[in-house]
Amino acid sequence: MNISQNFIEKHLYKRTIVSYLLFPFSIIYLAITSIRRSLYNKNILKCYSSNVKIVSIGNLTSGGSGKTPFIIFLANYLKNKGKKVGISHRGYKGAYEHTVHLISDEEGVFPLDTSAGDEANLIARNCYGIPIIVGKNRTEAIKVLEDRFSLDYILLDDSFQHISVKHYYDFLLFNSINPLGNGFLIPAGILRDSIGKIKYADCLVFTNAEKDYRIHRKFVKFNKPIFRCQYKAQAFIDTYTKREVPLSEIRNKRILLLSGIGTPDSFEYTIKQLGIDFIEHKKYPDHYAWDSRTELLQLEKEAIIKKLDFIIITEKDYYRHYNSPTFATTTLYLKIKLYFHNRQLLEEELRNKLMA
Repeated sequence: MNISQNFIEKHLYKRTIVSYLLFPFSIIYLAITSIRRSLYNKNILKCYSSNVKIVSIGNLTSGGSGKTPFIIFLANYLKNKGKKVGISHRGYKGAYEHTVHLISDEEGVFPLDTSAGDEANLIARNCYGIPIIVGKNRTEAIKVLEDRFSLDYILLDDSFQHISVKHYYDFLLFNSINPLGNGFLIPAGILRDSIGKIKYADCLVFTNAEKDYRIHRKFVKFNKPIFRCQYKAQAFIDTYTKREVPLSEIRNKRILLLSGIGTPDSFEYTIKQLGIDFIEHKKYPDHYAWDSRTELLQLEKEAIIKKLDFIIITEKDYYRHYNSPTFATTTLYLKIKLYFHNRQLLEEELRNKLMA
């Protein structure tokens, strides 16, 4: 059995007593979301329609589907094709989540401000020359981008459920390791929408999917274009010196993984694909900041006791802690990129549908 199969089997439809106890609340959640979408579909509630093509990158689950790497890929792809692109990001748990704040423009990234949110900063640093705005109010964010820039596309991150804005095209992402959780909606499971809402998507993208990953018939029956992609390690970067550290220096060392992301097992999977062993993976909640002095000292103490050579974190974690004190133990962040198994078909879809 390969690495991918091991990870997938570990996560298949685990339902607990707690899940079943919370199930009635999931029914209420489903009713509310369904009524809301119906009101927008019938134009009882009005949605904002932009002159710019609005492209949604979203998911059905509460996080960890790989939206950030995908939006980086898509933004740069469109830019390289000569298109003018802007990005609207919520800036979740950032200082500007409840305002509207521009963090980069066509001239480049503004001075890095970690308070904008880890994902927003990660996108900005990987999408040079693309205007990026953060803020929960997507309508206002879109209006600012419309007023300030002449754009062909605005990419909305995490917006499949954000139907108060009219979408031109919807990408719906699933993490192949755990695409639907236990199949229940919040709070009994991790689904934010029922599986039936897949019908509103234009295209399905499965991340962490090896080439031979079999798409379940639950998804196939919707007759949507389906694409598979994997995270590929691009480089390990020393967070202090910014030096790229070759793989030969990392293998056969004492390593601790440290992450605060939606699906930490995806991080493990990518590391294991490189043939790197680690003694432990400390998993924190998504967007968690381990920057308190007490916590840093505790982690340093553990590093000494365990005689660690390296601490490895994700690039997202790196940008969340960009201005925080560094560990005495050499810390590396893993820079990744998306590799599509059916890239030719994806580009055909983008040419014929998105850029038509």
